[in-house]
Amino acid sequence: MRTIPGGRLLGALALLQAALASGAPTVAVVSTDGCDRPSLIGNTENYQRLLEPRAGDLLQSRPASIARLGGAVRHAMSLAEVDRLLAGASADVAQNQSARGLKTLTGVAEDVQKMPPSPGRYAALVNVLSLVGHAQLKQPRTEASPEDSADATFERLLRVDPNWAPNLDLYPPATRNFVAQLRTRLAKTNQRIALKVTTRPAGIPLYVDAKPIGVSPQTILLPRGAYTVEADWGEGVRGLAREVTIEAPASVELDRSFEGSIFPDLLCLRTDGSREGRITMVSRLAGLLGVQVVHAIHEEEPSTNERYLAAVTVSSYGEERLEGRVKLHSGGLTPFEWENFVRFMTSGEKPVPPIEAVRGEKASAVVVAPEAVPVVVAAPVADPVAPKRRSALLWVPVAGGAVAAAAGCAMLFVSWSRHQTLTTKGSTRFSVTEADQLVQEESTFQTAGWVAAGIGAVAIVVGAVLYFALPADHVQVSFAAAPSGAAAFIRGEFP
Repeated sequence: MRTIPGGRLLGALALLQAALASGAPTVAVVSTDGCDRPSLIGNTENYQRLLEPRAGDLLQSRPASIARLGGAVRHAMSLAEVDRLLAGASADVAQNQSARGLKTLTGVAEDVQKMPPSPGRYAALVNVLSLVGHAQLKQPRTEASPEDSADATFERLLRVDPNWAPNLDLYPPATRNFVAQLRTRLAKTNQRIALKVTTRPAGIPLYVDAKPIGVSPQTILLPRGAYTVEADWGEGVRGLAREVTIEAPASVELDRSFEGSIFPDLLCLRTDGSREGRITMVSRLAGLLGVQVVHAIHEEEPSTNERYLAAVTVSSYGEERLEGRVKLHSGGLTPFEWENFVRFMTSGEKPVPPIEAVRGEKASAVVVAPEAVPVVVAAPVADPVAPKRRSALLWVPVAGGAVAAAAGCAMLFVSWSRHQTLTTKGSTRFSVTEADQLVQEESTFQTAGWVAAGIGAVAIVVGAVLYFALPADHVQVSFAAAPSGAAAFIRGEFP
């Protein structure tokens, strides 16, 4: 028999409630380890496609997940492609086709920032933004001032490099003079603040808003505002960038084991290979993605001739919920194997061979769609010859309810006696103050009595039901009370 431990039931219900309340995606799919394997990335994408019908709107799309991490949804652009597009946009601007050139340049600027950090990327970004600002100055005047748009573009370069100036051979005096005046104005109005950037380990090349600032640790003076800080971890792909807003002297640390182990463009993360390390990293990634549960896909090779596709579901609060695997063969998984693998990972039902359930102390199923799958947890079958005893603690709510009901009845009796005193003797036998006091006491005892009697009755019924419905060896009962009400919490195993 599969059971749901009480703590996990509350957790599952909390996730389900959050999903229903927000309507936002609460499940994501990522790859772990082996990020350089095309087969793993491909299998992860296929897993997500098969999960979509079960999860519905609760599943975060792959492009949305990549975008949340600041990754490039499209293919990574090369520096050669940037130069080609830049030449075409430059010709458009020169022929007074600034609007068309700006449209091209805007897309190129976004793509350049998604490239792996390098001095070449920064040089390309400077060339693109220089031409963008020049084209904005040539725009016809409308409701928005061209100078204001160019101000913002050129300021992006001047705030990380206050000595920057447009290329003398490429831009006319009007553009160069505009930048010189802007530089002077910013020097007077922008107070620069220290940002210290460190890495673990030290000696890693650093970039702020794509500009190389040397190897860590480094301190750079910047105007107030938001900046992108990243490091070149030598992987050939982008690691996780940090968004930092500075209003006062600040510091930021980038860690190879986290920022250097998350690859947004691939939607993949590298762990230390251990079960605990994978759970920790996936849990932290869930927070970055803004989801409640992550399906983490990885490949296992227990021997030379064996390779498995494995999946583990991890909650945002660090609980491994279910883990399974299926043996890979040369032709890949069959549609039957794919369907049963995804079904097992979303429902926790008994796996159909060759699907294998990898069970641990915290293995359980994940809810991905409130109407699609039941909330179940895989757990060892109870021994039929050794039935669990019913805990005597389950009588505690009944006893507490009886006390509360008795107290409520007593208070109702006091309220009735106050009422009888007023109606039998008549209000004229009492002073105004005495009559008001009797009326107040009647109302207070009546309200308190009904509340206590109601709580007591509910506690008695619930306690009796739980006693017969929860055969548990270990049951924990706790209570919480406040002026607005009270609650009893019972943790055990639900059949």
